[in-house]
Amino acid sequence: LGQRVAIAQADFDEAARVLYPGRSNATWNRYVYTPLQAAMKHSGVMISLKRPKIPRARYKALTAEQRDVLIAATDDPRERALLTTLFLSGPRITEAIMLTWEDSIDMAKKLICYDVTKTNDPDSWAPMHEHVFIALANIPGERKGRVFGLKDRHAVRPLIKRIVKTTGIRFSPHVARHTFGDILGETASLRDLMDSLRHADAKSSMRYTARRVYRVRKAINEL
Repeated sequence: LGQRVAIAQADFDEAARVLYPGRSNATWNRYVYTPLQAAMKHSGVMISLKRPKIPRARYKALTAEQRDVLIAATDDPRERALLTTLFLSGPRITEAIMLTWEDSIDMAKKLICYDVTKTNDPDSWAPMHEHVFIALANIPGERKGRVFGLKDRHAVRPLIKRIVKTTGIRFSPHVARHTFGDILGETASLRDLMDSLRHADAKSSMRYTARRVYRVRKAINEL
């Protein structure tokens, strides 16, 4: 009692190995380094840690052909409208789920607003892709409440699982967003990419222009 125990890098490393043997660096960071460092900081103890390196996430995007196969894989109008919106407008899944007929959709003007906090701002409304407009128009029933009828982002998992099984094409809502940006980046300017993907930072949109340069270079080198 009364003695201060020094905790060093080696103690964190050993804790990770003992508590989660053979697990990934991401797991060690999530369940050992982050909570322990936070607890120490809360107690007024600051320590500089070298965390295990986590591989950079792979950029994933599908081709236009794969996109079309996925959209066509369901006959349910509401499911097809959701997939069409994800792949041809590029919203985050939470943005798509929060869409309501009353506040986020203007079918007369073919406009859509993904930021529910800015529906009164004209600059927050974006034009619908023609296929998105048609898919939304084909949803039966009353135009009231949430457009896709989903409670949260987890509710879309059964649909994705079923379509992946049917088509053999693995995807997620974020892959749909990457696919949208990747295909749009073939012809759009950086400003258009930022507006379409609702990026505040140009660096987030630059990845899609970088992919375009990569593809052009590859094509040229194959001549």
